[in-house]
Amino acid sequence: MNSFIIFGHGCEKLTGTRPIVPPGCILVLTEECGMLGTIPWQLYPVLSDPANLGVFGDPVSNKAAVERLLGRPVRIYVAGEHFPILSYTLLSNSEDNTTVGPSGFFKLPTPSFVFQPTKHGDKRFELPISASARASEGSLIKRKEHVTQAQLFAEHPGVHYSLLCRALNEEGRIGTLLEQAFPDANIFTVENTDTFQAMSHWLSALDRTHLKKNQQSAVAEIETIVSSVHEKRRRSGSPLRPSETLVSLLSLRPHPSPAALHTALSATPDINRGERRHGYTPLMMAALHGHKDAVHELLRRGADPNKLDLDGANALMFACTNGDLSICDTLLIRTNLTQTSVDGTNALHIACTKQSLAPLIPRLFAAGIDIPDGDGDTPLHLAAGWGLTDHIRQLLAAGANPNIANSNGEIPLACAINDKQEGAARLLLSVSDLRTRGLIGRAIKAKQDDIAVALIEGGQPVVSWTRVLELATERKMHRLAALAKRHVSR
Repeated sequence: MNSFIIFGHGCEKLTGTRPIVPPGCILVLTEECGMLGTIPWQLYPVLSDPANLGVFGDPVSNKAAVERLLGRPVRIYVAGEHFPILSYTLLSNSEDNTTVGPSGFFKLPTPSFVFQPTKHGDKRFELPISASARASEGSLIKRKEHVTQAQLFAEHPGVHYSLLCRALNEEGRIGTLLEQAFPDANIFTVENTDTFQAMSHWLSALDRTHLKKNQQSAVAEIETIVSSVHEKRRRSGSPLRPSETLVSLLSLRPHPSPAALHTALSATPDINRGERRHGYTPLMMAALHGHKDAVHELLRRGADPNKLDLDGANALMFACTNGDLSICDTLLIRTNLTQTSVDGTNALHIACTKQSLAPLIPRLFAAGIDIPDGDGDTPLHLAAGWGLTDHIRQLLAAGANPNIANSNGEIPLACAINDKQEGAARLLLSVSDLRTRGLIGRAIKAKQDDIAVALIEGGQPVVSWTRVLELATERKMHRLAALAKRHVSR
């Protein structure tokens, strides 16, 4: 019997009845493993190792091994058993729109050619549909507009499906209602870990005293949707893990009440366990949303600041993203500062995009993490692009190199010029190698008249004064035009 497993999600719907696993089929239900077209880098060696074929081929006998390999719990349903009413992965579109490869459709073991490294190197792999089709050896499933899980199993016996506990249609409707009735509420800052649980928290804390009529109507519909999804989950035997309830509470912008925080913490035996979609821990969400009291309480209860999400980020990186200096201070002394996410980002990179975190720069730099990120940008590149002159001064004083080029061949000065950060550009002019090609062209494109003149006066070579005069005149860069005119007339 051939074994397949599906990761990721495409267009999802909810089945209307509780179906039964057909004869000759096995259902392996696990948590979400990735997004359309990509898989977490941790699963690549697992899926491509022929030694694991026997484990996935007989998941009933090897349940513990399957869970160990996937790094997440599974539930298994055999022929004749009812399986949960959950959203299921339908099919993702291919180019010709007639046949499709389900998102993350792998034959096990998976040929290595299926996986193509992204620009971030060997820490994340893409799964192009064409490669998936070749790996599946013609077993692509014809697209159906209204297909149930039971039908898929009946038509493709021996296929194992990894299903997701989500309801995208309902998520989308809630998003629309919030946008229409509460456009300024600013409830979420990130894709929420579980919309329905988060909305339960939001609804319970909502002051309904002065709601407008359209807001009252939206709240009523949201309550109906949330209640319906929770009931489907209850009937399916698929409740959220306690840690996900806590993560959802802390992923809202409004600070949780002490009572709500205490209740959620008391119901969470493992506060270091990440939720299933992104690996976010409660501490990460508290740090991201500036919930200072929650951060301190979580640390007091043993929260691990070095725990990583699925992209390799820790709580300090989330705190830096929020720009809260006090939370960053709290976490910095407890954190492995050398941690780098899968895209090459560390805490110093993020801090160099936040004005409020200037005091952190020397301490982070001292950790030896003044390195390029996945795009080749150093912290100095980022500070230059954001125009953060205090950061630039501190980086230069600490020994940052202003002449390292990123993946686009740009030194930090070029980034400042590109983004029209004149203050940052002036600061970098005196320390940068002005022989670097293309700086004048960037200044002209950005209409930075004074910077263009300063570059030339600093020694930047000019290939064609005639062309410079044409461009400067066209862009009304009067100082540069006057300088170029003098050279042309000689």
